[in-house]
Amino acid sequence: VGFGEVNTPIDIIVNKCKAAEEGLKKEGLDLVSVYPITDDYEEKDIKKAVDALKGQEFDSLILCIAGWIPTHAVVKVAEYFREKPIVLWGLCGWIEGDRLVTTADQAGTTALRKTFADLGYQFKYVYDIIGLPSNTKKVYNYALAASAANKLRHARTGMAGYRDMNLYGTLYDGGSLKRQIGPEIEAFDPGMIANAAYYIKKGVLKTPVHFQFCMGCANGIGGTMKNLIFMKEEADRLVGAGNYTWSCFGV
Repeated sequence: VGFGEVNTPIDIIVNKCKAAEEGLKKEGLDLVSVYPITDDYEEKDIKKAVDALKGQEFDSLILCIAGWIPTHAVVKVAEYFREKPIVLWGLCGWIEGDRLVTTADQAGTTALRKTFADLGYQFKYVYDIIGLPSNTKKVYNYALAASAANKLRHARTGMAGYRDMNLYGTLYDGGSLKRQIGPEIEAFDPGMIANAAYYIKKGVLKTPVHFQFCMGCANGIGGTMKNLIFMKEEADRLVGAGNYTWSCFGV
């Protein structure tokens, strides 16, 4: 959902939101998009956004702030979907000659950040910086983790166990599974990912490997969405996105 203040030239808001949308689609996200949403007095845009999202199946809500927007306009949309993981994404201005031009995206996003925290939203705060590439990848990673978390809520997984434990371990051919996904590495914290990367570099482990991110265990990393995204980003950085598969569980 792309937002901008009602007095900002509409084409600027649309173009900024469209660029953000295209960036996410290039990463591979399937989107339900609605923009521009303004703080018009009759709140027609807010109703348009809510109506567009109601009845849709989606794993996370990306609120793209393309310019200054009063807090109430964004909250009135977010409140309908507050149970969803949210990305609060502030876009940025641009350079024209020797001038910096901005629609106050960062001011709007910063104002929203505290309100979101006070309201108890589960959200990730992301902001772009003038002159640097957009943080599309961070938004994508959060959305990917939210999608995985949503699937895991209704999934039953198990590598070993008895039928009466409902782990379904005896339903799998362990040899074939291991051959397809490579060694399984249970990572209870980022240091274990670094250890795996070390042994891959030494040639002890062959890629692809499979990481099982073990979240919320005693003396390990906490079981939060933020920590899951961090573990995924560390695996991308240390092992390489194409060199592993992953799953996770939380206690």
